[in-house]
Amino acid sequence: MTTAAGAALVVVATTIATFPGEVAEVPSPTRTQAVTWREPDAAHDFHRLFLENRRTGRSRELHRFGRWVKVLWSPDERRIAVTDGVGSDSSETWLYDVALGTESVNIGEVALTELGHATDGIHHLYVDIVRWQGNDRLVLRVHGHGDGRSLDRRVRVGVRR
Repeated sequence: MTTAAGAALVVVATTIATFPGEVAEVPSPTRTQAVTWREPDAAHDFHRLFLENRRTGRSRELHRFGRWVKVLWSPDERRIAVTDGVGSDSSETWLYDVALGTESVNIGEVALTELGHATDGIHHLYVDIVRWQGNDRLVLRVHGHGDGRSLDRRVRVGVRR
């Protein structure tokens, strides 16, 4: 997205960026890297996120999505959390290791496992990024509704170095 003057809008790395939205990229805390967003085009049916190294100029595809995503850098820039709004009834949260590039872990599944049977019967189930606690713990919001009940919990998930 650009301003009327044609300048790209940028968000500060300590905040959660939503794509598509008002910003075109979210830089890492030291601004040496950035996650950039590209809209679908004639060659690509999906929105795409790229990991861009500002020092080398290299860019690699990080994540494809159809509806919307939220992106949050870890404070030490080693990881990127991405919540993907995969459907009207669900979202998934993925964790990317910057050094490994496109290697990812569905960290939302880890959170759901920690909740056990609390999610039974929840038809609309969402797992969203909330914030980092330090460099190796991610706070997620697990929420949803179904079968006459609702769920709204915060889950802290440890991530390995």
